[in-house]
Amino acid sequence: MRQCGISTLIAWLSLVAALSAQDPIKDSETGILHKIIVKSDGADLFEALEDVGDADLRLQHLNPFSIRYQFEVDEGDDGTRRRDQNGKKWIRVGRTAAKVDGWVEESQILVWKTRSALRPKGVPGRPFQIFDNPMLEGDALATHLGQGRDHHLSFALILEPAEDSKDPLYKVVFYNGELARQSQDDTSEHPTPSSDPPVEIVFVIDTTASMTPLLDGTKLVASRIANLLGQPGLDKARALMRFGLVEYQDLVFGLTPAAVTIPLTDAASFEKKLKPVTVARISSRDSQEDVIAGLHSAMTEKSIGWTRISSKHLILMGDASAQLPTRTVNGVVTPNPKCTTGLTLEKVIQHARPQLGDGPEAESQKFNLHAIVATNDNDKLDNAVCAMQFSLVSENAGGSFKGVYDRLDATNESERESVIQKLVSTITETAQAIQDSEAFRKRIEGGGSVSPTALAYWKIRPGRAGTGVLNGWCRTRNSKSQEFAEECLFVRYDELRRLKSRLTLLVEEFDLLRERPEERKDSRQLLSTLQGHFGRTHAGQEIVENTRLTDLISGLPLHNDVLATSIIDIAQKDNEQFADWLSEIIVCRDRTEELLSPDGWFVVDEDRNEKYKFLGLRELP
Repeated sequence: MRQCGISTLIAWLSLVAALSAQDPIKDSETGILHKIIVKSDGADLFEALEDVGDADLRLQHLNPFSIRYQFEVDEGDDGTRRRDQNGKKWIRVGRTAAKVDGWVEESQILVWKTRSALRPKGVPGRPFQIFDNPMLEGDALATHLGQGRDHHLSFALILEPAEDSKDPLYKVVFYNGELARQSQDDTSEHPTPSSDPPVEIVFVIDTTASMTPLLDGTKLVASRIANLLGQPGLDKARALMRFGLVEYQDLVFGLTPAAVTIPLTDAASFEKKLKPVTVARISSRDSQEDVIAGLHSAMTEKSIGWTRISSKHLILMGDASAQLPTRTVNGVVTPNPKCTTGLTLEKVIQHARPQLGDGPEAESQKFNLHAIVATNDNDKLDNAVCAMQFSLVSENAGGSFKGVYDRLDATNESERESVIQKLVSTITETAQAIQDSEAFRKRIEGGGSVSPTALAYWKIRPGRAGTGVLNGWCRTRNSKSQEFAEECLFVRYDELRRLKSRLTLLVEEFDLLRERPEERKDSRQLLSTLQGHFGRTHAGQEIVENTRLTDLISGLPLHNDVLATSIIDIAQKDNEQFADWLSEIIVCRDRTEELLSPDGWFVVDEDRNEKYKFLGLRELP
């Protein structure tokens, strides 16, 4: 009995160590996630530590100034931060804070311990200068040319927090040079115009916990379709097919509504990258999932890498119905914050099938939708709703193209094969029409090349190498206290979208209590309500009555301190104080919605997996 207990303890400790290695590194004082910046020559990314150094096994080459999150390392050689392999130090990284991608060599990166950057103000007569010494002596290493002040590649990223808050001296890194010309072995990830593939297929798959018994079968369907369609030799179209993957889940802490997991790539690379995909360990708490976010992300995220003229296909696969933009509670229709796009199913289908006319060229700019329902006996009612919605998706807005729709027991081999053959047949016929069109022939026969994009935002001191990633020191004000650069924050689109949804939840809950002060003053009931939305723990800490709302809602340093309050504080407010406080919450929510507008977003990550903004401190809600 004693031996069994010891064995169980050892197994438990091993599991904890393995799970901790999946965590991004967080600064113990600031709580900010560590990121890495790729240095001048770029870096090779390898999926497994055993693969490092073998160019044939690399996942991809990361361009200079690419940004990744840094992850913990199990059994690391230096405080679980790195590992030795082939005589070199290796760092574990991921393009999002939720998933590890692989390993890069430590000498090829810089660690970015903040989320702050300096944005040039571009004021004439106030040059933004960076020096190569902390005394700021001698001629400047780099002087900003005043161009592209709103483009992230003209920013200086702050590597470490400044010690003096009154007159801070910043250690920064900045980019000056040319974007590297695409290498020949990268063409599968980013094809040149001379080799645009005529067929591109993205699988949009539910990876929530309810898909646990079904995901392996669903992956088999995706893998076999990629294998069948990706075989060269049948015709020119089939030889040039590419495949990608978008996962969708739900708006629950620890889950992601939608994420690009595999950008479009060749069949062999797709199958390799598909194998480690697993379901989430966290339950989404209700039957519906954010299906619409998955479809919308697959169509709109630049990270996917769609080409203009191609036969585009989305294959939706899941077992649950969609979170819709409104929901009915006690007979009252209210906004549903868990529908993160705010779109109806009909709207997202219309986005896929715009009115561009008929003919192969028009069809090549539309998305062909297919939908496969993975049957689920755990919730037959919702599965039936899912079937109706997925059938609507496959109808493609009632146009001339009809996608494949089917219901599938993903564990049944014969049913899988039937679905596979239907999809292969339909996609092949559509691809052939595109290939035979005049537009495609001109595209393939016309040739072309990729021109490198010159980036010259900085004037470098004569005699100093002036391309690539450079670092130095600077301040934001000159000797006359005139500001020439402003501090701003690196903010993900998903962070703002999550902030808006959580603020909307607060507004909905507390608005009901506006006229019911006796319920509002019951701090235990308020605590139970918040625990129902955010769980009993957050960031490893138990949610209690004196937990500040800002600790639950967002990790951003919000400009408005309205969330710097606790349940106890709320319960003690009188009616007028509570109404004023709730009004400030609404202002904060509306400001967040303004920041989510389409303007001003760009991609920092080289893989173009996420949208980012750099927001000035005074621009935050």
